Amino acid sequence: MKTMIDNWWRDNFSGPPLVGMEVDKGDTCKEMVRNGLGYGILPSVLLEKDQNLRQMDIKDKQGNPLIRNTWMLYHEKSLELKLVKEFVKFVKGVDFMRDI
Repeated sequence: MKTMIDNWWRDNFSGPPLVGMEVDKGDTCKEMVRNGLGYGILPSVLLEKDQNLRQMDIKDKQGNPLIRNTWMLYHEKSLELKLVKEFVKFVKGVDFMRDI
């Protein structure tokens, strides 16, 4: 994801970003922006319910939104555990573009 964002920045701006601080938690970043401490590049799923922050989609040169694929990894044998099997079933049923 970092490479994707770095490439997007390089395609859209002539100089490097002015970064004073980096955080590794989306909620921390959102709170810092909410309190006037700069900007953040976050997945839309973290922002959909927050109408108090100015938001914009970032897009590639062709105008397509940047999308990060996410995977869930597990051993097939772990599906023998009811809890794991139910969790995998749940995740497969979620439409991450609309449900979250």
